[in-house]
Amino acid sequence: MNPLSLAHLTILDATPPTLIAAAADAGFQSVGLRLVAPSPADAFDSILDSEASLRETERCLQASGLAVLDVETFWLEPDTVVDDFLPALEAVARLGARFLLVVGNDPLQGRLIATVARLCQAAAPLHLQVMLEFIPYSEVKTLAQAAEVIRAAGEPNAGILIDALHLSRSGGSPGQLATVSG
Repeated sequence: MNPLSLAHLTILDATPPTLIAAAADAGFQSVGLRLVAPSPADAFDSILDSEASLRETERCLQASGLAVLDVETFWLEPDTVVDDFLPALEAVARLGARFLLVVGNDPLQGRLIATVARLCQAAAPLHLQVMLEFIPYSEVKTLAQAAEVIRAAGEPNAGILIDALHLSRSGGSPGQLATVSG
């Protein structure tokens, strides 16, 4: 049986310890955590601002036996400075996450590609995979656009997150997945 992960968006208002407890009680093997606000305008209490909250989250993970599959969502905007993400990346790695979920929301493809590449370079020593999610309401709207950004970034720890809902909303189909497999 494939392991199941409970995404934080399922219970968005839950704190990480509450989400971890719910996932453990429901029989999940891992969780996805939202540790950063998608945009500065989003009201969000991040555990990254509190060493005590990070330690409590670590304790809950250890007690539950759950792993952190992914952390979301790093929106890559025109003014994104990857170095600003470094403390968050270190905390993400500390929690044992495998994947960093990102959304490309920069209209200048060359700048976005450079940002993705730089983020991958920052994430690599922490053993994090950077997964670009295409979303019809972002600047990377389709599977084909996401594949082009990832190919151009050229980093071995870059990949594409396929959300079936966004694949359908963007006019894509499951058959298109074969065109981007490595």
